[in-house]
This record gives sequence, structure tokens and C-alpha cells, in this order.
Amino acid sequence: MKFYEKYSSKSDLFEIQTTFLANIVRCYTATQQFDLAKLNFEKAIIIQETITANDEIKLASLYENIALCYWSTKDYDLTIQHYQIAFDLTKKISLNNIDIIKVYKQIGVCYDENKEYELARENYHKALEIQDEMLESNQLFITEVYSLLGSKV
Repeated sequence: MKFYEKYSSKSDLFEIQTTFLANIVRCYTATQQFDLAKLNFEKAIIIQETITANDEIKLASLYENIALCYWSTKDYDLTIQHYQIAFDLTKKISLNNIDIIKVYKQIGVCYDENKEYELARENYHKALEIQDEMLESNQLFITEVYSLLGSKV
């Protein structure tokens, strides 16, 4: 932590700062200190957004991870908000539809938890539509999403 604080004002160490913060977050998450994890994720996001060569893959990952922290504290509205940002970044940069499908599913699960079943259903259907368009079918995923759809009927 002292190394991070010593160099935290130097712009050429943004990448190292983000890595340190991510490691700090892993520790807080492992000890279920989600408020501290969220605080450090937010710092990492701010740093990542200021890097000139913005790595949107890393940024999307940070947003997904902070969404998991909000999920753990049962703050589903903020979970959805952060998943939505991750989704927008992923959709813009990813050629891998699996990533997009997974985020649709996660957003659907959050809507389920908020008892917003129609929005959950919409996200599950979007995930299934993309899965249907793919050449390779992931039967386990399809089964899981159909199970989620059927659990609220």
C-alpha cells in the first residue's frame, strides 16, 4: 500500500495503480468487505478512464467486478447500472458473443431479484436469441437460462 501511495500522483504509473487497486479489491472481496472493495473499484475505474490508450476490455471487466460487489450487498439497482455500462463497453469491443450473452443473463438475474420479471424475461430472451444465432450451441447455458425463465412463471 505504501508503494501505491508513494507513486499515486505520477501519471506514468496509472497502469500500476490500477493493478494495485485491483489486487486490494481482491483482498477486500475475499474478506467480504464489499464497501471497501467498491470504493477501490471506483478509484480503479477513474484511473483506467484517464489512461490515454483506454483499455475498454479492462474497463468493462472493472465494471463487471464492481457489479458483483453491489450484487453481494443486494443493491440490485446499482448492480444493473454497472452491468449495463459493462455491457455497453463489451458490445462495442467484443467479437465474442458469449461475453454479451453472459451480461444479458446477469442483468436478467438482477431484474429477477428486484421482482421486475418482465425485464428479466426480456434479457433472458435476448441472451437466447444471440445464442441461437451462434454456430456453436452451449447447451448448458441454454438450459440454465430456460431454467431461470421457468422459475418465475
